[in-house]
Amino acid sequence: MNLYDKRKIGIIVEKVYKERILRLIEKAGASGYTVYQNISGMGLHGSRGDFGSLSELSGNVEIVVVSSLEVAEKILKGLQYLMDEDISIIVHVIDVKVLRDDHFA
Repeated sequence: MNLYDKRKIGIIVEKVYKERILRLIEKAGASGYTVYQNISGMGLHGSRGDFGSLSELSGNVEIVVVSSLEVAEKILKGLQYLMDEDISIIVHVIDVKVLRDDHFA
């Protein structure tokens, strides 16, 4: 069995920035992503979440992308640029192995 090195990036951000980050991911050349809606939790700044919000733009989402190392670097540079604009983003990066090399650009 062959396994291939890839990078998994998890991005937690306010819903209002979701489309901007998805465009960044697509422009970087990723072949896909997964979006988890209505993410809630507790951290340094207290509790966060939808908690029954009526707005489509409130609350957090998590965007997960598995890509080649080169595409991941482009995504991370773009995310750093957004963080430099004072957009609050949580990013975690994990080196992973996948069975289908051609499935993840």
